[in-house]
Amino acid sequence: NIVDAIFTKNKFYVIDGTSFRAFSSGKIPQEIFFENINEINSMLVTPNSIYTDETGDNVYISDAFKNKIYKLNIDPEVYPPEINLQLTVGNLGDISDTNKFNSPSEIVYSNEILFVLDYNNKCVKQFTKDLNWMFTYYTDEFETDQPINIAIQPETLLVYVLTKSYKIYI
Repeated sequence: NIVDAIFTKNKFYVIDGTSFRAFSSGKIPQEIFFENINEINSMLVTPNSIYTDETGDNVYISDAFKNKIYKLNIDPEVYPPEINLQLTVGNLGDISDTNKFNSPSEIVYSNEILFVLDYNNKCVKQFTKDLNWMFTYYTDEFETDQPINIAIQPETLLVYVLTKSYKIYI
């Protein structure tokens, strides 16, 4: 089952709820086998959202069970291609813990900024491309109207937060 996926730089990245996979794009996609994919997948428990930077060589994955965000770097210059864990941020925490989460459920990336919907903390946390915390978005309305998804307008960096009652906050 595909939980989330993204197309980028002639590749198609997929998370299926337990692991990360990559495919070439084209008429007949072929799975890309990374030398160390088992090592990467062994650290994931419930990967639930995936995004890449503009190059497509840096992949961000959220894991709601582990309360972590992973930054992976893909080296397409070697064969077989390698995927390496570059950075990790997280563990269980509350809204005041800038580098911790309580079920990070959605991520989006644009202009070297990563946005994370911290589901059970009812906020959106903003990070640099190197996973350094920048800001936490929160409004009192989120206490009674749970945020469930986020999107970003890349040119303006406006963050759209969809709630359970189908309200959109900007």
